[in-house]
Amino acid sequence: MTSGHAKYQLHWLENNLSEDIAFHKPEVATWRDVPFARDLGSAKLRTQRLGLGMTMFQWKFSLTEKVLGEKIPLTHITSTYPEKSLAIASVFGGSVGFNDADLPNEILVGPDTELFRVMKGVETTLNLYGSKEVVLIHLRISKERLNILLGDVATSALFRMLNLDKPPYCHLQKTSLKIRALLYSTLRDIDPKMHNAFSAQIKIIEYLTSLISQSTATDGKELNPKLTKAAEELNRILSSVEESFEPLINLAKANNVSPRILDAEFKKRFGLSSFAFTLNKGLDDAHSELSLKDTPLKVISANLGYKHVNHFSAAFKKKFGYSPSKLRK
Repeated sequence: MTSGHAKYQLHWLENNLSEDIAFHKPEVATWRDVPFARDLGSAKLRTQRLGLGMTMFQWKFSLTEKVLGEKIPLTHITSTYPEKSLAIASVFGGSVGFNDADLPNEILVGPDTELFRVMKGVETTLNLYGSKEVVLIHLRISKERLNILLGDVATSALFRMLNLDKPPYCHLQKTSLKIRALLYSTLRDIDPKMHNAFSAQIKIIEYLTSLISQSTATDGKELNPKLTKAAEELNRILSSVEESFEPLINLAKANNVSPRILDAEFKKRFGLSSFAFTLNKGLDDAHSELSLKDTPLKVISANLGYKHVNHFSAAFKKKFGYSPSKLRK
């Protein structure tokens, strides 16, 4: 499997400056200001490599009254991907234009459509056609990883549904708010918890699965009679390891099914997705440690992957009905 990661060059049209963005490793994403004239409003960007062959750009714009509806040139983006990839652009609140170098006309992505492209690289100019608040999410996932996560049959069905199985490998699709909301939810999943990348991966797979459900094809026929046993084995492994997608991927591969099918069987058997099970187990372990040991709350929180103690405390209280500090009184 290809292991390289895409490197992007952004040429900002506001100040004519360029910068390189490289995705070296999964990390906690943070918002940063990007070049944007003050009289237009403000613009923020955060980027993250999520693992599993996924990288994500997220943009937030707040525009002043005087430029609402006007065309605002943003940036010129170029990149060569290490492998053929599915690129998805989703916009909330306004419209963003994509001027791809290999297409004759600008593609306008609005609040009820999404842009899907199969690409080995990108060269495009982004233009903003704004309302007061606009969010743009751009996701890239390698086709090779997509085949592993969803299964070959489901991936092929998705590409056929999106007309990505033939030139120009680019399609503007009307999608429901319910489906797009799954992608939008990654805004809060990425920040501020360190569980962010894993949580975002789950949301993205759920989003892709929802897209597939629009087609008539399914990889359900690939179900293995040993699937229930595999779900039980996954439960055993997750009960003893830190959060990771690897047990899910490895067991799915061993049983000739996609991870999403094994995860669905896991949820049917144990009432939670594998991700929710892992987080739930961590909170149970924390409860035991708080009851029996004097380990500082900050240490327990950090060991579970929470960036701030108050995020851990909120999750703890939601599960048990009382705060960690009250347990120790």
